[in-house]
Amino acid sequence: MARVTLSVLMLGATFLSSCAATQPSASSPASSPPVAVATPGERWYLMLPPPMMPPTQDEHGNFRVDTSAPISRWLIFKALPTKDQCEAQLKGMADYCRCYSSTTPALKGMPPPSP
Repeated sequence: MARVTLSVLMLGATFLSSCAATQPSASSPASSPPVAVATPGERWYLMLPPPMMPPTQDEHGNFRVDTSAPISRWLIFKALPTKDQCEAQLKGMADYCRCYSSTTPALKGMPPPSP
């Protein structure tokens, strides 16, 4: 059991580092969303889709991700206090990474990320 847990942790660490190092595609649309008013206690999560299972890699060695997975299964990469800060962190990340508010209904009941 410990060997399986260690393998899953190593896969997760490798996946997160490969996502952070991936540049967005040139075809990603540029957008300037309207400024949102923060809800008290609201945080913004920079999230990544979960890796495909069983784990497979693309031709560049990056782990493939399951972008069709429900948001409740996505991984919280980083928690930030504002939407603007979260969206600024998206620059330079893979185009499948997204920012979601902690008030998003699909995230209700999820444990908060570790500091």
